Amino acid sequence: MKKLFTTVAMAFMAVCVNAQSYELTGTTIDNDTYNAIIAAAENNAVEVILPAGEISIALTGSTGAASMTLPEGLSIKFTGASGDVKSVLSIKKSILFNGTHGYIRFENITLTDGGCQYLFNQAKEANVDEISFTNCEFKNFDRSLIRTQGEVNITIKEFLVDNCIGTNLSSGNGYSVFYFGTATTTIDKLEIKNSTFDTTQRSFIEASKSAITNGITISDCTFYNNVADGRYLIDANGQSTNINLTNIILGKSYVDSAKGIRTAGTITNTNSLRTSDCIYKSNDIKELPVGDKTSTEIFTDPENHDFTLLIGDKIGDPRWYNPSAPSGVSSVKAEKANAASYNLGGQQVKSSAKGLVIKNGKKIAQ
Repeated sequence: MKKLFTTVAMAFMAVCVNAQSYELTGTTIDNDTYNAIIAAAENNAVEVILPAGEISIALTGSTGAASMTLPEGLSIKFTGASGDVKSVLSIKKSILFNGTHGYIRFENITLTDGGCQYLFNQAKEANVDEISFTNCEFKNFDRSLIRTQGEVNITIKEFLVDNCIGTNLSSGNGYSVFYFGTATTTIDKLEIKNSTFDTTQRSFIEASKSAITNGITISDCTFYNNVADGRYLIDANGQSTNINLTNIILGKSYVDSAKGIRTAGTITNTNSLRTSDCIYKSNDIKELPVGDKTSTEIFTDPENHDFTLLIGDKIGDPRWYNPSAPSGVSSVKAEKANAASYNLGGQQVKSSAKGLVIKNGKKIAQ
């Protein structure tokens, strides 16, 4: 395999280093190729430039497929090809980031489950300044994009998703899309922005054993067909995790028995929209109650993954903005959370009443 090495200045990075770049010319990152990538690093940093088309991370060990385990101190960035044909990175076994690392970055790549189930499945002690995805797609992961487990200290200072699309995630309904699963996991900041998540099961974010220090921020995002039976959009049960929702669209829930958000912290909503078919059986998001239009009245063809807006307002993931459409946000704004509730016999009931109630003229399960 031909190997091309080029020094590139990376002054734009939060960790200011000079990194060597490794240009992959084949279609497989096997053991030899991975060793060459590591050898190409300069100042403990390397950028892997991927070709267009299908690429497989297929490391092997004594018993079969092996994880890509980042060496101590290495910062790594995977950069996909520019142009119409994206780099598609299929991962056979989860990536591990044992030890200390400045950053792990993915840019302009489609990431797929090639048997790994989890993109990251971290069970050993780790400390990373940044894990980020920019202009990426996530497709068909059976379990989580990240899972932390065990009793060791795992620290991620910043976890960022920007300008991404996720489709068919946690499809096996065994683990949440973002699953921070231990009391010894420390996430300083979780930010998701300018992104779309279409069809996810389990919970979207689960961090119920330790607080996310500086909170969860979700802005300018579109959601559709999310949250499995009895699970949560965000589950921070008992934790003082503050949640900030800004300019997002919550479309149809995966099932009517999905749940909303639970946290001991605050929930703040600014200028967001929720469709009438986004139903949470419990832990409803009172800061973002339902509006009066369905997903099909807001999106062009959501069942076929086209979320181009039928309204001209700049809300949700910017990639779906439709400036030629008439302004319609006034007709789909969330309705008043303190509106009276009635049972099916027309009698007024407490707002906390369980079962089917009528509120703002619509049947709601709560």
